[in-house]
Formats: sequence, C-alpha cells, structure tokens
Amino acid sequence: MNRQNSTSKQLKIILSDKVVGLDSWNFSYGNKILHLLFAYALAETYGLEVSTPQKSVLDDIFNLPLADAQDISNCELVYDEPIGYEIENNVLRQIRKYLPRKLASILLGETTEKALKNSHRQYISNKTFIDSASQYSVPITFIGHNWHYGLMPTYNVFDVHKLIPDDSIRDYRLHYPDIDAPNHVAVHLRDTDYQDHLPHIFPNSIRLPDSYYYLAIERVEQELGSDVVYHLFSDNHDRIVTIFQDKNYVLHQGSAPQDWLGLYLSNNIIQSNSSFCWSASFRSKQFSIQPVGGLNYNSGKKTVSSYPYGFMMSNSIGIKATES
Repeated sequence: MNRQNSTSKQLKIILSDKVVGLDSWNFSYGNKILHLLFAYALAETYGLEVSTPQKSVLDDIFNLPLADAQDISNCELVYDEPIGYEIENNVLRQIRKYLPRKLASILLGETTEKALKNSHRQYISNKTFIDSASQYSVPITFIGHNWHYGLMPTYNVFDVHKLIPDDSIRDYRLHYPDIDAPNHVAVHLRDTDYQDHLPHIFPNSIRLPDSYYYLAIERVEQELGSDVVYHLFSDNHDRIVTIFQDKNYVLHQGSAPQDWLGLYLSNNIIQSNSSFCWSASFRSKQFSIQPVGGLNYNSGKKTVSSYPYGFMMSNSIGIKATES
C-alpha cells in the first residue's frame, strides 16, 4: 500500500467532520480511528497530507494538523462508504417486542447473511475508492470507517507519521513500564453496550462469552508459559476480574484514550471484537489472538464468516470456543 504516484499537490485528504465530529450518539473512538486509518491508507498510496477540519476526541490520542480554511472551503465529498447494515430504529424495536429476534430479522430483511454480503461489497467498494483516488485534484473528504485489514496502511503508520505524542507514550510507560514486556499480555473485553447491540443483525449477541477468554488464556500459556501477567482493559471490571481471578493481572482503570494507548503499546494481546481494540491492535504484535468471526462470533455455526469482512489480521491466531 506504499506506491507513490505523481498526484497533484492540490490533492489533500481532510477527515470528515461528520465522522470525527461529535453528536448525541457518536462519541466512539474506535470508528473514528478506523476513519483515520482509512485516510492514511489513501495518504500512503499517493504520498498525500492528512488533516482534520476541527478539534475532536481524536485529539485526546493523536497529534493531528488542522486543515486550513481555504482547503476546507475547497474540499469535496467524493466517497460515502456503503453501509453494512441498517441501525435498529424505534420501529424495529417496537416490532421486536412482539416477535422473536430471528423471525423479526427475517421478516424485515435484516439478517446476518445480508450483513455479511454487504460487508464484502463494502470491502470491494473501499478498495476501488483507494485505487482510483488519484483522479481528484482538489482537497477531498470521504465518509467511512474501513474496518478491513487488507486495506490498512503500513502497520507502523502511527510511528511513521508521528501521530502519537512522545509525551503521551513516555507518561504511560512511567505508570506501566512492563506493558510491552515479553510475558505481559493485554486483554480487552467489551461488555456493557454489547449485551443488546445489533440484535436485529446478530440475534445470538455480539458479546463475547467467558469461554472465549478461557480458551485464549489456555492458548497464551501454551505459547508464552504460565508466568504471564495479564493487563485487563474493559468497561465491565467485575466481569473481567472474575474471568482472570486466578491469574496474575493488572486492572487498568484509566480513560478511554489511556486504555487505547495501553492496548497499542502492548506486544501481546487477547483482542475483543470491538473497533476500539482492533484499531489499537493493528500495529505489529508478537502474539495476538482474535475471536473468529468478529461480531459474528456467536453464529452457532462451525464455519464462521467474519463481520466485518476484513476483521481477521494476518498476524493473529483466530480461536472460537465450541459451545459459543
């Protein structure tokens, strides 16, 4: 993804204010960081600059240049990523009060199978956009998250472009000097909002079961030995501590930006299926475990297709508990 073209210097990439900006429901870091990675996939392909139109929560983690006023005024929206699924609205919620989840999803045409097909189409569409962006000659912006490993920029993108302030890394290492030690393993568990999120698409839930983490622990200790320290990151401290209660662990209770940085700096990781964890795990890891299928982990099928399509990373071990 590093080819350099003789593209006009007027072609610049400006992050979408609709994606990095805040509204009443979108305060998530994960999707915003995926948007940033999408921008750098374009930037590295054509040797371009990336800037942001406004201050955003991304500034809690990254050092991003602000776009100048003229570039913003000349900026054109040239791409809107196809959706993978419809967000459940109030009408769907009311219908689901009276019908079983699977039956309601089938009747309303929002099924797991449809979402999987849409995600593959999304991957193809995003790739086509990246491959054809040289046609533009003005500052451009786009809407999309690009949660597909095969379309990512170079794995050390955050280092190459100096996106994370040195002071942030230095301060974090002062508190957790062993975060990247060979026998230390970061663990992420997304729980609270995942308990009933996207039930119309994934009726068996996208919440990872405890069995996934028990199997991951077994695999970690097969590879790294039993003298492992687990760094626990979660929005449900009680649950993750219960899972690791017999292990040597450090419970992290920092802010979301601090947690993302900890996941990013770790060399070994047990990933969740959230975009927050995925984006932090994108850099090269010594040892990485992912749940097979991503959001589709609980499909109940032996052969599991991933949602999103490009969820699995080439350097990860995919695992799945048989009873999930």
